[in-house]
Amino acid sequence: MKTVIYSKFSNERARKFSIRTDICQEGECRWVEKVANTQEALPHVEGILRWRRELEQKFADRRIAFNQCEKIEKGVKLAYVQAENLEEYLDERLDGGRADEAYEALMAYVRFLQETHSETEFVETAQFEQVFGKVKFPQKLRCGLVSDIDLVCANLLLTDPVTVIDYEWTFDFPIPGNYLAYRALHYYLETHSKRQVLKNREPYRQ
Repeated sequence: MKTVIYSKFSNERARKFSIRTDICQEGECRWVEKVANTQEALPHVEGILRWRRELEQKFADRRIAFNQCEKIEKGVKLAYVQAENLEEYLDERLDGGRADEAYEALMAYVRFLQETHSETEFVETAQFEQVFGKVKFPQKLRCGLVSDIDLVCANLLLTDPVTVIDYEWTFDFPIPGNYLAYRALHYYLETHSKRQVLKNREPYRQ
């Protein structure tokens, strides 16, 4: 019999993005379900299936997998994967006094994000403005053809191949590759004071 052992309601969002995320268990088996809280949110949550296909294709030669996903009523079912993530890997190096190693690994990931999201020149679109607002940009930014903006360190599990566990926030309109790099840096560096030692090296400037 299925038991829900954890549930998170993302109902602070607009209705078209309002979903519930459950961790479910039956016997020794665990999995994750993302289901729509509203009728308007169905296209958003069911779109996760499409994003997995497109992202798998984009990263086919990069030894990166995207969490298994299948359709269920009002949403999708994803694998429950347990492994060390990149955030934990970096923290272990910091805790062990290996700040140089942590910094090199973090910046290597940032450069990877920039490289893999530079297929074409960025242009602002109505879709971009609808999601992100009206923003002023420098000239000649590069972007990817499809972008999972939540490729933060905590979402990258160091399995073989590496597994991205959450790709709900994926878009197929131009988004600057540097924005993905910024988010990876921001959500690692700004969420724990011990990471200040890396921030002092001015990774944003690099």
